[in-house]
Amino acid sequence: MILHGGSVRVPFVQKALEDAVGTNKIAKTVNADEAAVMGTHPQKSVIDIGAIFRGAQLNNQFRVKDIRSKDYTVYPITITANASIDGLSGSVLFPARTKLGYTKSLIFKTSHDVSFTLGYPSSVKLPNDISPTILTANISGVPQKIEKLKGVHECHDPTVKINIKLTDSGLVNVLHSEVTCEIREKKNLADKFKGFFGGSGKDKEENEKDDQVCH
Repeated sequence: MILHGGSVRVPFVQKALEDAVGTNKIAKTVNADEAAVMGTHPQKSVIDIGAIFRGAQLNNQFRVKDIRSKDYTVYPITITANASIDGLSGSVLFPARTKLGYTKSLIFKTSHDVSFTLGYPSSVKLPNDISPTILTANISGVPQKIEKLKGVHECHDPTVKINIKLTDSGLVNVLHSEVTCEIREKKNLADKFKGFFGGSGKDKEENEKDDQVCH
């Protein structure tokens, strides 16, 4: 048994614990304050103790022992968008217990503007002063960007890529967005008839060289 919290240093408390579980079952070599910072609740599995010690560590005015702690999200974060997201199954973007500082890339296979909303699911019981909506974002100008990329050529498989970060404070930031497009040289009517009746191997090689990806 690892004791945590400064109150376990009281001799009366230690004696009561020894009488309850036995002396051999109590670890006395662990700093109780450090154990409080690194301890977890057996049911909630979140760090809910040692906040004062952790706060002193984050404040430059105090000098405390370097204890590396990891912060995680308490609730899952979901996303609703006007376009399907490649590789995302369901609406949960960041599951509960996601480490803060995590970055994720969203791939929208669309040629239109993208809008999405991040928030907590309705099944989560939030405190009264916390809004279920975290972020609403609009990525505009996608059709214009595609037109600029393709020029006089053809655009295939247009994609909008958005990088999102779960910040150290538990909020969400949109870091970067870009439009990608596979550019293929536009064929005239004569080229289409040539392809229909069969072209030479040299023509096929030249056509393959014309394919490129731009962003």
